[in-house]
Amino acid sequence: MNNRYREAVVTPTASPQNPPPYGRHALAALDNTATKGGWGPDPDGNYLARQIGLYQTATGNLGIAIATKPDDGTFATATSILNNLANWITQNTTELPAGQCTATR
Repeated sequence: MNNRYREAVVTPTASPQNPPPYGRHALAALDNTATKGGWGPDPDGNYLARQIGLYQTATGNLGIAIATKPDDGTFATATSILNNLANWITQNTTELPAGQCTATR
């Protein structure tokens, strides 16, 4: 793995008073969501930003993976795009499949 990329994990116990080191944006800003995110520049300096998460909805857990590598290559634009994607997801939750894991150990 390219060590230039940064990784962060946010658990449902994270709070606005104690945000993760990289801040709370996109999926990490949603309540009832466990997320993992990573970001960093490629060798040309263009940013890739990505997040995966489990979003708790009224009908179950929704698994989400979002990523972007914006045309202008900036972290600010990547964050903005991820925010827009997360907003779309929250506005369309009822149209997306969610469920519960029934597996046992």
